[in-house]
Amino acid sequence: MQRILYILLCVIFTNILLAKTYTVEPNIVNNGCTDSTACNYDSLAINDDSTCYYSIEHTDVIISCTPIQWIDGNTYTASNDTATYTFSNTNASGCDSVVTLNLTINDSTSSTTDVTECDSYDWNGTTYTSSGSYTYVTTNASGCDSTATLNLTINDSTSS
Repeated sequence: MQRILYILLCVIFTNILLAKTYTVEPNIVNNGCTDSTACNYDSLAINDDSTCYYSIEHTDVIISCTPIQWIDGNTYTASNDTATYTFSNTNASGCDSVVTLNLTINDSTSSTTDVTECDSYDWNGTTYTSSGSYTYVTTNASGCDSTATLNLTINDSTSS
């Protein structure tokens, strides 16, 4: 009799349990990039899953003797270290790439010298025997052209 009562109680208890509605909250785990500086930041992510992607930053160092036209379409005639250009969604992760210009424009130099000599004149390794305007181009300390112009007048010496 105890055994029958026990089985009967189990059946009743099971029926009671089955008739009741239980609400179970699922254990929601939202994984994603939790770094707000990443281009794929997920504000709903709770756990960082190491999938953060970042913009690529690059400095374009240019030393020039003449004005340059840069990737932003502007022509720069003076040194500049503040210009930036952003390529949108261009790196492998779909993030922006930001390029900063570090431009140094060095100056070319020039000089003109007027000389009057008898018979001949030696200038920069060349002997000149006739009047004229002569140009010598070399590189200055900044790596740019240095153009020297010689305006030479040769007078014939007279023999007595």
